[in-house]
Amino acid sequence: MKIVRFIFNSYRVCSYLLIDDSGECVIIDPANETDKETERITTYIQEKGLTLKALLNTHCHTDHILGVKDLMEHFGVPFFADAQEEKNVRWGEAVAPMMGFNFKKPEMPTPLSDEFVFGSTVLKVLKCPGHTSGGVSFYNLECGVVFSGDTLFAGSVGRTDFPGGDLDDLMRSIRNQLLTLPPETIVYPGHGPETTIREEILHNPFLGNSNEYSEISM
Repeated sequence: MKIVRFIFNSYRVCSYLLIDDSGECVIIDPANETDKETERITTYIQEKGLTLKALLNTHCHTDHILGVKDLMEHFGVPFFADAQEEKNVRWGEAVAPMMGFNFKKPEMPTPLSDEFVFGSTVLKVLKCPGHTSGGVSFYNLECGVVFSGDTLFAGSVGRTDFPGGDLDDLMRSIRNQLLTLPPETIVYPGHGPETTIREEILHNPFLGNSNEYSEISM
């Protein structure tokens, strides 16, 4: 699997194009807002001769779904997210002006199941509530990568002061779903640079570096 990262909109959201060896691909968190940003990702897909299969969202805060409507219409593909994220899609029109966004409201997402398959690539869907009530991460065992959305960042964690956020849920999600992955797993977050599970266990100040992780082999 090949991973291409695009940085979109004023919130600098990381949108990831995942490309299977078959030429099938998906976009995680399509955040393209302007026509120029949309052209960047559509042109890449078309010039590489790829077949876009779906749009997958880790959560549906407005900055992460700005490109959904345009890409659904351009490629005729479905949009997937956890069922609990529908409320964030609905709130988009009200929230967008406060964030300075030109928002095009998409259709409601198709609920995600336990995994999503395109070509021969399997993405395991990890339930990670906390930043939002329906937040998820996408994990690929074969390549050793996880797309954490706004749950876990390099040296930080997601904020929980928006509606649907819960700090206790967030920390449980990180500890039970993400820190249990192999330490060498590469973390691709919704904002900022990639990191590894090992790096976050050892150095993320929000995780406390507590002894409960001391038995993890580094």
